Amino acid sequence: MTKDELNVIRKELNIKGISQLPKQQLIEELVRQAPDHFQTTIQLFDQPRYALLQRLAREGYTSDFDYEFEQIVYLRKFGLVFTGRYQGQNVFVMPNEIREAFNRIDEPPLQATVKKNTELTRLTHGLLFYYGILSMEELMNLAQQYVAEKIDIEHYIELLHDLSLFYEEYDIGNRFQVMHYRVMDPMWIQDELDLRETLDFYPFTKEQLLRAGELDYKDRTPQYRKFKDFLMKKCRLPVVEAEMLIDDLYDGIQNGDDWMNQVGYLQNELGLDRMEQIQEVGDLLVAYSNHTRQWVLKGYSPAELARKEQKSLRTTSRNSEGTVIDFTTKKKVGRNDPCACGSAEKFKRCCGK
Repeated sequence: MTKDELNVIRKELNIKGISQLPKQQLIEELVRQAPDHFQTTIQLFDQPRYALLQRLAREGYTSDFDYEFEQIVYLRKFGLVFTGRYQGQNVFVMPNEIREAFNRIDEPPLQATVKKNTELTRLTHGLLFYYGILSMEELMNLAQQYVAEKIDIEHYIELLHDLSLFYEEYDIGNRFQVMHYRVMDPMWIQDELDLRETLDFYPFTKEQLLRAGELDYKDRTPQYRKFKDFLMKKCRLPVVEAEMLIDDLYDGIQNGDDWMNQVGYLQNELGLDRMEQIQEVGDLLVAYSNHTRQWVLKGYSPAELARKEQKSLRTTSRNSEGTVIDFTTKKKVGRNDPCACGSAEKFKRCCGK
């Protein structure tokens, strides 16, 4: 390692008074002092990272890991693990001094903290997957609803910063906003949210959030599966390409892309030249969009929000006939009209229930 890399470890572990030492003496001081400083770092780890440390503490090295380059850099900068080659394989190595120190603190209190971190990590990822942008206060208040023990504010903020560096699933903005990494225009989304200030956040269950908190999670609604099936069978796309195409559409839906732009994108990507093909793809896109939970709707899908508003209308006016807007025609849809989601059912028997 270079002296600059050694100084990165020193800074991350907050070891003072040794930066001017020659390289060899700096190494000796890090070996001596690092084990007493890294516990603070591990207090922010979740179970996958902690399990890696446990395995390295037992075995000394491992070639069984699947991390991005940036995540490897993150782990190296604390001096907990180092990379190398052994028997022709890339390996993670833990120095003996660190192994001994880790085994001394690998006790129930630290394990309990890691368990809580893991749950908060999954809940945080799930909340941002469905809501897109939240203030730090909103995020913490929402997360608190799903855990029994009161969240320590300082620890949670430190955890958020640590998670954003390691997983890169979200960014922390300069207005104390936390946003999903797929957010492209936070100002537009915030403006849309401000227009719905009185709308409550969709009440997800804890199980839904924990599931959405898994890395690379996709909300595979029936409309998603139908769209994917069409792309694979009729357009002959491989499964990975079909999912990537729908992912692009999902990003567009969440970030306010115009419906006609998305149809044009599909037309170009799929090489569609017949009107009936374009119409079929357009209908599938409408159904998929109407049943996709959207950031600007605070986690509701348009179909769910239509049902919610319809129920509200029924309770306030017995004679009022509620309507929704068809995504494609922009016309109002009456209760006896075909549902805008593309199901072929009447609105009152589908999204208007």
